[in-house]
Amino acid sequence: MQTKIAKPAKPKRPAGRPIDTPAEDSLPTRLAGLPLGGSESRSVRLPLIGTTAGDVTEAGRKLASTARSAATRAMHRTENRYTIDTGHFLTHDHQHYVVSAVITRIE
Repeated sequence: MQTKIAKPAKPKRPAGRPIDTPAEDSLPTRLAGLPLGGSESRSVRLPLIGTTAGDVTEAGRKLASTARSAATRAMHRTENRYTIDTGHFLTHDHQHYVVSAVITRIE
């Protein structure tokens, strides 16, 4: 019979924000406080070497998902409306891809 060794528990963190980030600084809270036409963005930098088109697409999908979740929570708090735009580009030094998602208050 094999004995299972328990893994140490990971610290729990509130959904949607990194450990040690106060609630006032969460993305949905910042979105709720945006003026009309104001924007918040999230970006990921990926090294060009070793990164596939699928990696870039997946990073964009994850950023868009995070942005949608935050915008939905902010919308329920304030009844503001938001639009989410995503894209990617190659840096000037041709060493990295930057994948971005921008959330803009439209109403």
